[in-house]
Amino acid sequence: MANAAWVCIAFSVVLTITTVTLTRPLLVLMQTPEDILDGAVIYIGWIFASIPFIFLYNMVASIMRALGDSKTPLYFLILTSALNIGLDLLFIVPFKMGILGAALATDISQAISGVVSFGFLCRKFEVLHMQKGELAFSKHIHLPVQSGSDRLLKEMNRHYTVAQYMDLVDYAREKIPGVTFSSDIIVGFPGETEEDFQATLDLVRKVGYMQLFTFIYSKRTGTPAAKFDDPTTHAEKAARMERLLKTQDEFAFAATAAMAGQTVRVLVEAAGRTAGTVNGRLDNNLVVEFQAPESLIGQWANVHLTGSRAALLVGELVQD
Repeated sequence: MANAAWVCIAFSVVLTITTVTLTRPLLVLMQTPEDILDGAVIYIGWIFASIPFIFLYNMVASIMRALGDSKTPLYFLILTSALNIGLDLLFIVPFKMGILGAALATDISQAISGVVSFGFLCRKFEVLHMQKGELAFSKHIHLPVQSGSDRLLKEMNRHYTVAQYMDLVDYAREKIPGVTFSSDIIVGFPGETEEDFQATLDLVRKVGYMQLFTFIYSKRTGTPAAKFDDPTTHAEKAARMERLLKTQDEFAFAATAAMAGQTVRVLVEAAGRTAGTVNGRLDNNLVVEFQAPESLIGQWANVHLTGSRAALLVGELVQD
């Protein structure tokens, strides 16, 4: 049994190193008391998750020793330790990526099926932590969603729900005041109903995207969706696309108009469409056109916003 003792020690060392390596980034992300509390919950949960394996090993080892078998306990120790580490990796990795206490899975089966695609959400959470307080980052996030219907997201093999997506949007707004969003949306995915499309419109209104990259679904041979029934006509899909763009434009135009009266700092990027003007980009990715010499291109400038034309802001250069 001396060898078994050494195996126990070796596994303990490996497990400790693995845990510290995987969860070290989590310590960096703990910036508030709430973050620390959420992190503590994760650590405690990881520890308690190991207890069943310890009891299981001890039970089997006791039985085998009573039967005079001294080798099976060692093999069983290695097996249970490997299973323990495997499950820890399965559940700790998504959390350490920055989700913290926002448990996006509501049950074990959902957690297992969503681990791979959690990378989409996990990496976004991690970037949001990096963005907080960093002036080098834009206050704009492109956050693809594809559809506002949970049923269609499942058909598209997207392993997240609208509720999980909105958790990320709300988290971004909490961490980055004034953040704006853009997204990708597919209209007319096979089997899309009017109810599904209405759910997408509801999501667009709820998030308030400043820009959308929209596409009418086109069949691609060899993909699972190519085999789905698609009773919706192209004319119906085009009509839905028009309604989608109108809904997004209504918000974007109102949002830019409401910014009139503000003075903002912009990076002058290029000549404007109107002679004698240049375009400057705000930290939230919006663009303002104002009269100024092209020699300002590549430099920072302060601009007083006077109004907007559709989603384009217009303003006046503030002289130093």
